[in-house]
Amino acid sequence: MSETDITFDGYPGRFLVADLNRVAIFQIKTLVVKNRVYWITVLMPKDDPKVSDTKVYEKLSMKFINSFNLMKEAVKQQ
Repeated sequence: MSETDITFDGYPGRFLVADLNRVAIFQIKTLVVKNRVYWITVLMPKDDPKVSDTKVYEKLSMKFINSFNLMKEAVKQQ
């Protein structure tokens, strides 16, 4: 298991990667934004003999995790 402190758009967070019984990999990105906590999670197989690129699931999971962005706050009109 590995844990890393991260920042995202200036907000603190953690990135965790855990090996689940050598069968699957669990990744979670946690962000604390003001008074809210956001989790982005991925569960992927560790190995797949049908795929030639052994890192294909890791690449896809990171693409998915990194596709999320925070929305800008709407300005209230008076």
